[in-house]
Amino acid sequence: MRVCVQARELSAKQAVQKQQADDDNRTEMANMLYGDFLTENPACAQSAFGAHRVIPDRWKGMTPEQLAEIRRVQDIQRKEAQVCQYSLAFMK
Repeated sequence: MRVCVQARELSAKQAVQKQQADDDNRTEMANMLYGDFLTENPACAQSAFGAHRVIPDRWKGMTPEQLAEIRRVQDIQRKEAQVCQYSLAFMK
């Protein structure tokens, strides 16, 4: 009789432990799926020393707006270089 009670207690304890392990695993998976690392949240790469500084090992790349600004400035520089080349060509 005592062995049956102990067996039921052990079974119940193991069931609780399994349920806790399953809950922990589900929580860990949810944190990984919705956390900053896999969703590539750019805010996690901003340095505490300033918004213009990034933490290199957490940097996820430039935003489309930053890339567009770089391309816009490069286009201006190309046009200025062409004007400079034309000016030099006419001066000769």
